[in-house]
Amino acid sequence: MNVGGFLQLVEKGTKLVLEQVVTTIASVADTSEEQFVAYYDRLMPCLKYIISNANTEDLKMLRGKAIECVSLIGLAVGAEKFMRDASEVMDMLLKTQTEGGDLPDDDPQTSYLISAWARICKILGKQFEQYLPLVMGPVMKAASMKPEVALLDNDDMQGVEGDLDWQFVSLGEQQNFGIKTSGNFDNFEIT
Repeated sequence: MNVGGFLQLVEKGTKLVLEQVVTTIASVADTSEEQFVAYYDRLMPCLKYIISNANTEDLKMLRGKAIECVSLIGLAVGAEKFMRDASEVMDMLLKTQTEGGDLPDDDPQTSYLISAWARICKILGKQFEQYLPLVMGPVMKAASMKPEVALLDNDDMQGVEGDLDWQFVSLGEQQNFGIKTSGNFDNFEIT
């Protein structure tokens, strides 16, 4: 698939399909590691295109998944291959953070950005030092977020059981503990 193919999918409104394609590419890169080098030159321009152009509210998740995918591909292929794109990728990621002020706490891109920065830091090593003043603010903000939690009995659960923003664990027959995962970096990881 080329840049035109990605653009066509976005314009046709098949963003969920595109999100799944990007997630699959990330998974394959993560699994195949250095063997993914053969596909790097074909896929990296398309993913960078998505990061640069998927900047509307309804494409935030697609953009976040593309950010994740690029960083996973970078880890898979190694510093030697990724280095030529690393600066441009970091500039795109930092532009996300700086354009229009800080991202809202519940923006799905935030967790993808922080995870991608961690991966790119691993790839670049000491060369990542130049980005630290720019990434540490958002990282510290994310670390200081207080999760929203609730303790509900079974009767109270009936009104919120289907809410996708909450995850619940039963604490016995009558009580349930819930934590709001939306806006709290439910896919946050440092690898």
